[in-house]
Amino acid sequence: MALGEAGQARLWYDQAGLEVHIPRAPEWADRRDLMAALWILEFLREDDAHFSAAATAVIAYVPHALGFVDDVELPLPDADFATRIEELTACN
Repeated sequence: MALGEAGQARLWYDQAGLEVHIPRAPEWADRRDLMAALWILEFLREDDAHFSAAATAVIAYVPHALGFVDDVELPLPDADFATRIEELTACN
């Protein structure tokens, strides 16, 4: 479409079945839900997001605790994942 080939683009789009993969908002969601989600995502993106020490520790830990195991196609957490999260989030 960007090259002005609307007919060919529409044919490709129809054959690819992309509309099946486009996520739809739930019927109960309204504009306020969307705005809240966008606000939260913007907050999380900020470099100086104000996370607690426990949240910062969990955010730093999780990427290193996941890995692929044997023939499983999804990353799995370490065996002590739950225990470690509990330790990181325990109130002092």
